[in-house]
Amino acid sequence: MVRRIEWPTVVVAAVIHVAWLSAVFGHRVLPWWASVALLGVIGAWFGSLQHEVIHRHPTPWSRVNRLTVPLPLTVWVNFDRYRISHLTHHASDLTTPGADPESFYLTSECWERANPVMRRLCWINRTLVGRLIIGPWWSMIGYGRGEFASCRRSDATRRQWAVHLVGLTVTMVIVHASRMPLWEYLVGMGYVAMSLTMLRSFAEHRAIDGPNRSAAIRSGGFFGILFLHNNLHNTHHAAPAAPWYELPRLHARMGSDEIAAAGAGWYRSYGELMWRFALRPFCQPEHPLVAVSEG
Repeated sequence: MVRRIEWPTVVVAAVIHVAWLSAVFGHRVLPWWASVALLGVIGAWFGSLQHEVIHRHPTPWSRVNRLTVPLPLTVWVNFDRYRISHLTHHASDLTTPGADPESFYLTSECWERANPVMRRLCWINRTLVGRLIIGPWWSMIGYGRGEFASCRRSDATRRQWAVHLVGLTVTMVIVHASRMPLWEYLVGMGYVAMSLTMLRSFAEHRAIDGPNRSAAIRSGGFFGILFLHNNLHNTHHAAPAAPWYELPRLHARMGSDEIAAAGAGWYRSYGELMWRFALRPFCQPEHPLVAVSEG
């Protein structure tokens, strides 16, 4: 089957970049807090677009797809490293620490070694409010430590970070030309964007003794477009090559609501998630099925 150009994704890519340029160069027309919020939404949407590109959208040509996300607008996310990590996530035993790079779970061994402060932070990070507030820092610190270690032992990783830094320089030159305060950009495109991404991923996976570890959060409208329907996460994992705009139809056809409800979970909306888990842990920090790290 010959793949076609997926024009809805091309349009989304164009709109995101126009919105980004407009937000950066037009920042003076908004109060700082509105500018930061707008950048956060654009940054989270850009992350959703990067996710589509990782899964070989919107064209049959990888190099063309890469050009739809040419610069690291969200500053610290290295696209090439993200691509490797995310594809490893798809190929892994989902949620298993040491195998799944996107897992927030700890092995029993790591949990036993953790001091009381770290244990408390782990529990806070399992609440939705905690995840939105400390989750971005948690991820950035862990990501940075892992990438630093990888750079020390891998020429390929160092080359990928060199490419990232070239792109980041171009991004910062554009931001400087707009006269937007750097802190405003970093808070919006870095922290707020990652916090919104943490909202999407908060309940995506749950460690259960079964094959259906991917959940579904029913959300159309704003969040559906912002996350490019990746909230229908069990359908995405069942059909990772499907473009975002086909996921709702596939979700209904595959009976994914029932599959998710019998597995990792089914939720009516992100409002339901907030109601249930704002201050209550979604899951325990310690992985219930893995005693020791594979590493």
